[in-house]
Amino acid sequence: MASDEIDSKEQLYGSTRIGGSSAIEKDMVISKEFDLDKDYYIISELIPQQIRFVRDNESSSRSSKAEIIRQPITRQIQFRLAVYNSAGNFVLDKIYTISSSGAVTPNDGQALTIDRGQYSFVAYSYNTNTAPTESLAGTTINYAIPVNSANYPQFMMLNSGLITISPDQTNNLNIIFRYKFSPMTVEVDASATNGYLISSIGATSLNSTRSSATVSFASGDVAFGTSSASAANIVFPSTANAAVRTSNVTWVANSTTTGALTINSLEIGPLSRATPLTLNNVNIAPGVGYILRVRIVLTDRFETINSQEAALIAGRYWMRRNVGATGADPDNPTGGNFQSLFGNYYQWGRIEVRATPTTGATAPASALWTTSAPNGAWYNASSTATGGKVTANDPCPAGWRVPTAGEFQSLIDATTQLASDNRGTDWTASNTQYSNAKVFRSRRDRNVILTFPSAGYYEPTARALTNRGSSGAYWLSSEGAGSTTNSRRVITLQPDGSATIGTGTSNRAFAISVRCTRAVL
Repeated sequence: MASDEIDSKEQLYGSTRIGGSSAIEKDMVISKEFDLDKDYYIISELIPQQIRFVRDNESSSRSSKAEIIRQPITRQIQFRLAVYNSAGNFVLDKIYTISSSGAVTPNDGQALTIDRGQYSFVAYSYNTNTAPTESLAGTTINYAIPVNSANYPQFMMLNSGLITISPDQTNNLNIIFRYKFSPMTVEVDASATNGYLISSIGATSLNSTRSSATVSFASGDVAFGTSSASAANIVFPSTANAAVRTSNVTWVANSTTTGALTINSLEIGPLSRATPLTLNNVNIAPGVGYILRVRIVLTDRFETINSQEAALIAGRYWMRRNVGATGADPDNPTGGNFQSLFGNYYQWGRIEVRATPTTGATAPASALWTTSAPNGAWYNASSTATGGKVTANDPCPAGWRVPTAGEFQSLIDATTQLASDNRGTDWTASNTQYSNAKVFRSRRDRNVILTFPSAGYYEPTARALTNRGSSGAYWLSSEGAGSTTNSRRVITLQPDGSATIGTGTSNRAFAISVRCTRAVL
């Protein structure tokens, strides 16, 4: 194995894989609200960094999620490469240097040479130009290396697993390092104040970091033993006042579910909070990156934006009517009849109207009932000028778009959906049942509500109207994970259920309701 056949890369943060999905799940995001003044409040969210493993020949530009990408190392660092045989016994090790151009060379100038057979390769580095000095002679693959996490917080490692080495061919080793501790960044965002700038951020710290750890060569697991935890100080650069300020990266070494992250004070224009903001029960997992987002948010209320009636809830605007609805009162229509508020029915990813509130039992025929729109038809994160909206396909008016699953989940979390607030009393499904709706009531101001009529939906096989009056269905722009035919949607359950986000099976050709959202500009 020649030295120039070692390809070194780094994977910035570890995966937070849950239930077979690499997406960050709702219950992993820790959030809390704090009062600021009568017009604004503060939402703090600690968000594990999402990750998608990107192969060398795979583009990442099509993903709508934030990504951490494996990238070549192009700075001068040193690492140790240890070789263990198939029985797990130590064979040899070498020190390598990565240059600023990314070239990898052995410090002794000699290519790595081993006999044919199966071997595990363990590479590790402190992400510095200082070579590891430990003696590994006599160790096995089950060795747990001690790491001074205070001095070397950017320790990173790879275990290749067993690789068969043949003397009759070139043997390439592709090293992708994974950091074993956790980088944390704090972002304070006052953009919603429309001009007030952040002038001061008090002392910020996380109370749980440890100074020593061991990392298993075999599994990569990190253990902290009985070393005591101390505070990790998070520092903001000394910059001019700004609407958004981001801290330097602080490395945290711990595995805990009881951390506490505190910002002692905030000053934003004329707004100030002297009482510390403390986010408790912080879950820190080794090798996972975190961002604490602290957003200054307008208090929930009704507004009219370019003649469009809207509710501002949890810092995001929502239309008070479905797309295509014409009713004058979105919450209490005349005689309790919501038919004029049902709006149009749309297939996922398409702008064409498949049915209206007066269509009746069967929707008109169309070849589109048997096909599905492609992934990315309604949301593209790279379309920053439109806030992710794919204008050609989105039925929402200008400035608005179909919500993502995360955005609608935030709305669910910021509201109640109580049976006592329901509109209507007879939840039997009927094509002429027009009296039922689910009410989302703000948790911050009970007078601020959004009403979602139970309009039912049209299924594609017979184009038949289904479940009108017993449930409402609302599209989300998010696709089902790993699928080109499944999409996310909200179901408002009656009479006692709340609202749930789920993924339908091959459901993109169904025609259901759309409720639009927009960010605070």
